[in-house]
Amino acid sequence: RGWEGQRGSLSTDEIRALVAGAVVWGRGEGREGGGVLEINLAEMDLGDGDICAVAQELHEVLVNRLLDADLQAKVAMAVKLNNNRCGANGMAAICSVLTSICHLDMFGDNSPYVRSFWLHRNELDDCAASALALFLKRQVAVGADAQCVVREVHLSHNIVTNTGAAALIEAARESGIYPLQRGNGRVPLWLRLHDTRVRFELLAPHLLSVCCSLSDQRCKAHGCVCRAAVHLPKAGGGQLYRPAR
Repeated sequence: RGWEGQRGSLSTDEIRALVAGAVVWGRGEGREGGGVLEINLAEMDLGDGDICAVAQELHEVLVNRLLDADLQAKVAMAVKLNNNRCGANGMAAICSVLTSICHLDMFGDNSPYVRSFWLHRNELDDCAASALALFLKRQVAVGADAQCVVREVHLSHNIVTNTGAAALIEAARESGIYPLQRGNGRVPLWLRLHDTRVRFELLAPHLLSVCCSLSDQRCKAHGCVCRAAVHLPKAGGGQLYRPAR
């Protein structure tokens, strides 16, 4: 937790106002009908230190929002941090806070969960990817909670390399969560890693559980005929790494 105590250019009062305005109820419903709570910090030009400071304030604000809602069902959270200058420390800070929130006993069976991470156009590297990978592994997905997990991770236009990509793919596979079962279909983790430093042609040892092709009309963001654990859209230019059915 080396991120604790880090500060950016914003004052304490500015951070508090920023977080209070960023945590809002969005449109739509989570899988269990409890709504969507957005953490919307997109396009604010926040640096790594600012995001660490935001994380320290975020825990209390999230708890208060959720308690005020008098939850009767699970709540999905959408984390929107795109178009900032977030780095490894900021990502570790956000993941640490979210892990804590998702495992609080006070919410009982209605504990919140993260449904999507919007992280494109930042300064996220392999250490940041490792923090995300750890978050994926720590998800609780059993019984009625099996659908209440991360569905999308948008990491394009960052500085992640093959090391970080492999960590994320293996975390999804080893979690045993993906692909999610939805009716008669299967839903992989939607992982965007295009326009990074990843060289997909060198990821072959990790791609047995990955589908990179969306040319088949039956393979979409919310379903995969390959029963893959991960979808990597725009990777490899087509069916090169598509797993055997």
